[in-house]
Amino acid sequence: DAITSASRKLYINELVHLIADWVDKENNKKWQPGDYLLALNYIPQVDVEVAVEAIASEQERYKSLYPNLVDLINRAGYQYLRLKNVPSALEVFRLNISLFPDFWNVYDSYGEALLENGDRDSAIRNFQKALELNPDSKSAQDMLKKLDKE
Repeated sequence: DAITSASRKLYINELVHLIADWVDKENNKKWQPGDYLLALNYIPQVDVEVAVEAIASEQERYKSLYPNLVDLINRAGYQYLRLKNVPSALEVFRLNISLFPDFWNVYDSYGEALLENGDRDSAIRNFQKALELNPDSKSAQDMLKKLDKE
């Protein structure tokens, strides 16, 4: 219903704010790891589909509020990978690609999640896309070399 949807969007907004605040402190070398860990602990409780829909539907607002949104979403995706929730990680990384299609790292991260999901061919295509956008990407180069040897 509308109330639940509104409260979920508010919750997601607060979660993004918590992570963004931590990242800003980290970038300014004023570490507050507790804030970040607190936010990451909430990630498994988030309905990923609702979160993705909320961020996608208000992407311009989120992009203006959080200039580092691409990093925030990436961190959430990796947190899902650490929790072995690969389907949610894939969905989060796909959101990042749709929001930031010209940023190489979103393809690199998605490639890692695809590998974790056993989709080697799609992973290779994403690592190649990362290299196309950033020929100096050491992580994409390393992953492609590793996959070429297998």
